[in-house]
Amino acid sequence: MRALYAALLTAAFILAGTQAGLAAATLQNGEMTYESGGKKTVFTSDDVAVQTIKGSDLVFLTLDEDPAKRIGKKPTLFVFDASGALAAETSAIPDVDIEQISALSLSPKGGVLAVDNGTWVVRSWSFVSYPALAPVGKPVAYLTGEDLPDLIWVNDDAVLVTVINENSGRKCADYDPCGPRSVVLHRISTGKTTPVLAGTDICDYGMSGFDGKSVTAIKTCGKTAKDWATADSKEKGLTQSKESAPLPDKF
Repeated sequence: MRALYAALLTAAFILAGTQAGLAAATLQNGEMTYESGGKKTVFTSDDVAVQTIKGSDLVFLTLDEDPAKRIGKKPTLFVFDASGALAAETSAIPDVDIEQISALSLSPKGGVLAVDNGTWVVRSWSFVSYPALAPVGKPVAYLTGEDLPDLIWVNDDAVLVTVINENSGRKCADYDPCGPRSVVLHRISTGKTTPVLAGTDICDYGMSGFDGKSVTAIKTCGKTAKDWATADSKEKGLTQSKESAPLPDKF
C-alpha cells in the first residue's frame, strides 16, 4: 500500500509540474529527456549511465557537473521507476559527492536507500529515505568485497558490511589497504556497529551471505601474523575456508 501511495503521489507531482510549466524528467531506452519551460534537453548514453537499484525494479543515474549545467543544475541524482517516470531526484545528500555515487540499494520494505559513495576500495554507505531522499541515520565506512557482497540488508534499520582496521599494526606484503577485515552489523538509526565475525592479526573475514539468521563469510588465514608480511599476495601463502556466525541477540 505504501509503495502504491508513493507511486500515485509521484505521478501526481510530475503531472502537476508539467501542467504548470515546471521541470519534468523521463527515461526511455537509456536516454533521459528533461523538460523545463517548454525546452527539452536529451541526455544520451554518452552523458549518463543508467544503473539498476539493487533489490528493486528502479533505476538511477547521476548528472555530473558539465551535463548538469545544460539544465541549470548542480550534479544531480535521478531515480526512475520501471516505466521510466521520475520517482525522485536530489542535488544534495550530506557527506555524499553526487558525482561519486556508484550504487544504490533499496531496503527490504522499500523505505530506505543505501547510497554507495567513494572512488577507492574503502568507501561509505550513506542512507536516505525513499522516495523523499532525506538523510536518515548514520553512514558506515566499508571495504569493497571484490566478488563478495558490499552490503546485505538485515531489515530497514540494519545492514551487514565488511570493514578493515588499518591501524592494527599488521604488516602486509604487496597489497593495500592492509589490516584485519571483519564482518559487522551496522544499525542505521544509531550508528552502532557490532562485530559479527571479527578479524585478527592472523585471520580476515569477508562477508559472503546471510540466510536471515546467520552470516556466512570467507575466512582467510595465515599460520602466524608474519605470513601476511611474507605472502606474495592475498592468494599465496594464506588459506581460505568458510565460516558462519549468528547475528547478535540484541543490536
